[in-house]
Amino acid sequence: MPVHYAIDHEQQRIRTTCNGYVTFPEVAGHFQELRQDPQFRDALDVLLDLSGCTSLPTADQLRDVVGEIDSLGGHWRFGACAIVTNDEALFGMTRVFEVYARDVFTGTDIFRTAGEGEQWLDSLLALKKTS
Repeated sequence: MPVHYAIDHEQQRIRTTCNGYVTFPEVAGHFQELRQDPQFRDALDVLLDLSGCTSLPTADQLRDVVGEIDSLGGHWRFGACAIVTNDEALFGMTRVFEVYARDVFTGTDIFRTAGEGEQWLDSLLALKKTS
């Protein structure tokens, strides 16, 4: 499956990686797997690494993805989402995703490298811990 994830409870983060040509049924399967994962129990930030993704979702598919996220608990289960891509077309589509996802994440941003995304999420986690 081209969608893989790992849950890091220490960092309060889900790291999801999409590689190759990813279809919407594969994305929906990812959410079904996550829904059944006993490790998916805390409110978590998301690092979504699309740097290896070769497919380009449609706007309707992005709306459907946001619906899947919302069905998992939306902003009650998710914090911020850092999206990683270095593809220009995918970068543009992730901007569309940001608009659709404004009610299911506390914030989103797009980065060119996973390190930049991790750094942003780390800064938000540090703010949470001092609040």
